[in-house]
Amino acid sequence: MSTAMHRIAVALLPLLLVACASVPKAPNRVNLQGQCAPSLAALQPTPLTASIAPEGKKVKAAPLTDFAALGQCVENEKGRVATIMWKLQDVPLPSMVRLEIIANDAATLAAGMALLDEQHRVVRRHGFHEFARRGRSFTLDMFLNPSDDGVRYLVLTPDPDWVGKQDETISGITNTVYLAYGAVYNYGTEGKSVRQLSDAGQLRIQILPL
Repeated sequence: MSTAMHRIAVALLPLLLVACASVPKAPNRVNLQGQCAPSLAALQPTPLTASIAPEGKKVKAAPLTDFAALGQCVENEKGRVATIMWKLQDVPLPSMVRLEIIANDAATLAAGMALLDEQHRVVRRHGFHEFARRGRSFTLDMFLNPSDDGVRYLVLTPDPDWVGKQDETISGITNTVYLAYGAVYNYGTEGKSVRQLSDAGQLRIQILPL
């Protein structure tokens, strides 16, 4: 091996070690084996209010949360389902509900959203196929118009049509290695990311008045 090639190999070794060590952590899942609510009406909803920024400032992004942190077990006609239910509080109309799911290398939550009225009847549904990819996340924008004044709850559950499938992305990466005597070595790689669409993952939700 030439001296130049030896230097390149030595310089690349730490990068390879970091890549090997970066094993994504498996996300937590909602426990479906323990106590389970018999219906949506029996669930304890999480309050959700609109995000309003001080005058002249931008609205801060909502914090990320694990699906398992807010998820509960509920029984329906298909069995036990992991579910988050939010209750809308003092939400002005019109508003936009933005739901963002993080495309995690360990598992990406494939979810659907339902809007319910006071009696927990479905007003409308949005499946995972309606989410738009934006960088390393999937987002769904839902508009609450004055005609939606009967919507009281938002319910998030894994979308059975998508859980178990894969999300694939291909991206180009340019890497720079600085060698001895000021020499620079640039090389390009093409990376393919394969993420498992799952019933677990990270998300954020925010209501933005229009």
